[in-house]
Amino acid sequence: MASKPKYHLSIKTGSYTTKDGKTRSRWRKFATMMEKDDGGIYGFLDLTFSPAGVPHDADQSEAIFSFFPVDEVADDRLNQKKAPPVQQDDEGFKDDIPF
Repeated sequence: MASKPKYHLSIKTGSYTTKDGKTRSRWRKFATMMEKDDGGIYGFLDLTFSPAGVPHDADQSEAIFSFFPVDEVADDRLNQKKAPPVQQDDEGFKDDIPF
């Protein structure tokens, strides 16, 4: 059996208010912790993530992040249907470019 994702590591980047007035946290996943068959643990870090932009108090030099079990996380990117591919004519563009 191959390694499997165990946790998504996420940090709170802000909050928002829903249409019904509830305040919700906005989270940014920055890493995934994997578990090997032998129980070993390793992870994948999103190299485009910079913690410098995370809101924090001026006197803090650390940020708190959370571990969310993968089976409890709804990843919208995986749940969304992909758009059908755009069909093109076999002949391409026939018109002359007007400029």
